[in-house]
Amino acid sequence: MANEHLQRHMALFLALVNTQTGLTKHELYTRIHGYDPDLKRQSATDRKFERDKKALRQSGLTIQTVLPHGEIDNKETRYRIDPSAIAPLEAMSFDSDERFLIASALRYWQGEATDSDSRMAEIKMRANPEFSGMTSAPVSATGRAIDPALRALRDACDAQKVVRFDYQRPGSSQARERRVEAWAVVYFDGRWLFTGRDLWAEAPRTFLLRRILSDIVIENPDADEPAFDRPVGAADSALADLRELWQQQTAVVSVVPGSDADMRLRRRESTTADGPRLSVHYSDLELLADELTGYANDVTVLEPERLRDAVAERLQRIASMHSGAPVTHEGAGDE
Repeated sequence: MANEHLQRHMALFLALVNTQTGLTKHELYTRIHGYDPDLKRQSATDRKFERDKKALRQSGLTIQTVLPHGEIDNKETRYRIDPSAIAPLEAMSFDSDERFLIASALRYWQGEATDSDSRMAEIKMRANPEFSGMTSAPVSATGRAIDPALRALRDACDAQKVVRFDYQRPGSSQARERRVEAWAVVYFDGRWLFTGRDLWAEAPRTFLLRRILSDIVIENPDADEPAFDRPVGAADSALADLRELWQQQTAVVSVVPGSDADMRLRRRESTTADGPRLSVHYSDLELLADELTGYANDVTVLEPERLRDAVAERLQRIASMHSGAPVTHEGAGDE
């Protein structure tokens, strides 16, 4: 539950800090996973929103509210974070423990971050005598702090450009090039996704950024005119579809009481429990299979069968790698 709160707080912060005109409650409820845009449950969502605003304010942020001139209905009230409340790096001071943590984060970013703001932050901190000698020490870290595709896809969406990239679907042994109209980049369930019209499939598609294996190529990047007409509300529609998929898909697992799997899965949004038997919602079966595989013997998949087979295949692959036996991999069709 605490992790859900932090993810929602971070999503709310990012939404409010990246708007100049502010966002209404409805816009926030439809864009941020964890809020429910259904009017029938608006009172509960309003209370959650008020708690989240309070948490951001307690962290030192100033949330501005703006009511359009002549309006008296608070449904039109717009919210944003006061830009002057975000202190520039030069105005911040850190103790030794904080400097160590920031330096560790910089080492984690190395080789992964293409975001210009991240690079500028690194340059400034390297120039700061307080961080002298702290940003080059070796550190063992895995994972990606920032997906390299994120900035390029955001730029393509803003300019309404067509992009090309290599994408590997789950179960496929090879990546395939995609050519896509860039509609929107959205954040859902802790992951970045890209939505647009696949020009070769001639249909809308949603892509997980972590499965993009190549650089993003933007076609005609210097052209002033958009390459296509983007559907109105593309981002909201993508999030609504993901939210509906999340609600529709449920896995049933059995966990070892008190284990890491028990604590993490039991706290997931919308999880229901009957003793050690948990019903868990998900939007992507392959990603859930990856997560459950990491819990090893602490979790047993009861249903659906496709998820059970996916976890079993991953465990078999790991066992084969450790035993030195050859690992076989069958590629599935891309569509």
